[in-house]
Amino acid sequence: LTSDEIDIYVPKANIQESLGIALNEVKYKDKMLLLVKSIKSNAPIEISTKVRPGMILCVIGNRNVEGLVSKQVAAIVKQSINNNDNNNDNLRLIFRDPNIFLNYLNTTNYVTNNIIDIPNVITTRIPNLPRDNSILVVERTAI
Repeated sequence: LTSDEIDIYVPKANIQESLGIALNEVKYKDKMLLLVKSIKSNAPIEISTKVRPGMILCVIGNRNVEGLVSKQVAAIVKQSINNNDNNNDNLRLIFRDPNIFLNYLNTTNYVTNNIIDIPNVITTRIPNLPRDNSILVVERTAI
């Protein structure tokens, strides 16, 4: 895991019909990202206490879901819940929090060996998300 990712294990017994997460599909540079739009009241406690709107769903089980659309991800969730692979009673989910990366950019010293490294940040706003949630594209330029 990278420092901006959270790893959650949800007991399959706690999952009713869905994970209780509403997702937004966002296409960025020919890649589909699934951003958490909201957490529903029926979400398992493991999700409702750790996942926030604006996070990106990255992994279900051991499968990377970045680049997939929400219908494909829903099918993977159902398959993972019904599949008793290795007698695993938990469903693993990994989310990425773009705000952690943004905070890292804001607190990083960009001067190394007398080279100033300036991040060029392009921010795209997603409808229906709080204003502080963004998708970031970062190119670092040494000058």
